[in-house]
Amino acid sequence: MSAPFSDPALATLRHRIAAIEGGHGPPLAVLPFGVSELDRRLTKGGLAC
Repeated sequence: MSAPFSDPALATLRHRIAAIEGGHGPPLAVLPFGVSELDRRLTKGGLAC
């Protein structure tokens, strides 16, 4: 396997993509709707806020 390409523009792009994808900030609170049929289909059981 070859070494990863180390272009500064690619490093910047990777950083921007990671920021867009999220998951690096504090965890979001979850607000359930209180309707079990709906809540169980939502990621983490409610609306992220």
